[in-house]
Amino acid sequence: MLKIKGKDKMLKKLGIIILTIIVIFLIIYGISYIQIILDKVRAPENYDAPDNEYHKNGEGFYYVGYMLYNRISHTATLLQDGRVYIAGGTGSKTYKGVEGYKSTELFDIKTGRSMPGPDMHSPRREHRAFLLKDGRILIYGGYVDGYMPNLLVELYDPATNTMKIIDRLPKDYAMFDKDNFIDYVSEHEVMFGARGLYNLVTYNTKTEKIRYASHFCHTSENYYIGKINEVYYFYTGYSIDKFKRNHKNKYMLTKVDTTEDRDHLMRYRSIFLKDGERILIVSISNLGIYNIKTKKFTYTPEGTGINDVSSEYLAPKNLYLLSNGHVIAFSTPDEYNAVNVSEIVVNGEEVEVLEKPYMLPYGVGVKTDLGNDRILYSGGQRYRGLYDVTNKVYIWKSKGVKDADK
Repeated sequence: MLKIKGKDKMLKKLGIIILTIIVIFLIIYGISYIQIILDKVRAPENYDAPDNEYHKNGEGFYYVGYMLYNRISHTATLLQDGRVYIAGGTGSKTYKGVEGYKSTELFDIKTGRSMPGPDMHSPRREHRAFLLKDGRILIYGGYVDGYMPNLLVELYDPATNTMKIIDRLPKDYAMFDKDNFIDYVSEHEVMFGARGLYNLVTYNTKTEKIRYASHFCHTSENYYIGKINEVYYFYTGYSIDKFKRNHKNKYMLTKVDTTEDRDHLMRYRSIFLKDGERILIVSISNLGIYNIKTKKFTYTPEGTGINDVSSEYLAPKNLYLLSNGHVIAFSTPDEYNAVNVSEIVVNGEEVEVLEKPYMLPYGVGVKTDLGNDRILYSGGQRYRGLYDVTNKVYIWKSKGVKDADK
């Protein structure tokens, strides 16, 4: 009898353990199921309606998922396999001191979900990430905490899902989000620079070595526009400067021409048009076109620019060239309260701005060109004073593009 009672106690304990496991499983499953329901019904994620304030007639913002963290000032880079590599930034959880995140994640556009990636070796925000020809990601620049520059150069390898340090830059080579110049010098070498062209760095993707080349320009800051026929175009204050590679030293750039224009636009963005001969200049006051052949500027009247008070006004990633030759401009008015979209149509020297009827409730997110007239919009900040940061991810798509990936 004693043995039977002992067995009954063991069976009772085992039953309690099994019941506890079942209850825990049901709770976890229930929470997950509720989250799935909320994802489907919570505004603005529900896009069953053909027309709403986020998209109309097949064009506009489509909700596709969310990141693991709320982020702004991060990087989101399209990998060769179609995923998006998201690194660093900052968010509502790290408001004290505005320190950056070390964390990275891999966002799958098809599922709308992220998987954790390897942590970087140091926190970063307002940094740069560049997709190399071999599929790896070069990461550099930005801030660690407050306004302390991050001098580490790191490399992410999606094949092994690993991160490693390449080098540590000298203080004079601190780089930030606006330092957007990077280009291949040779098959295995990329060149990038602090403050545009102030100090140049070359990274060899084969030997994984860094080399330095000082390039003291007359102006302290240059903003890269693009390259046409081996000529590099930079905006430098009141002019557009043109550089070519030094024929004696490929690691240096030599100024070959400059276009002075004291009536030039300040606080502007710029992008090459589809013909490769003209640069569209976009500011908050008016628009302009610079013809690289005639070396002449033409402007629209005052008051015909893009309303934009975003801190990203110098970042070229806010302008995108569509397949039809039009340019899409993202702007963030009203204290970062929302992001608006405008379409700029250039016909000869005539420039027209078409204000789009839809908007997104978060401004200052990170935009990634997916190709095929689609742009990924991740994270963002609403109401600067409250520091309300989101983890939501949207795709903006143009008319004629099939439904966004789901």
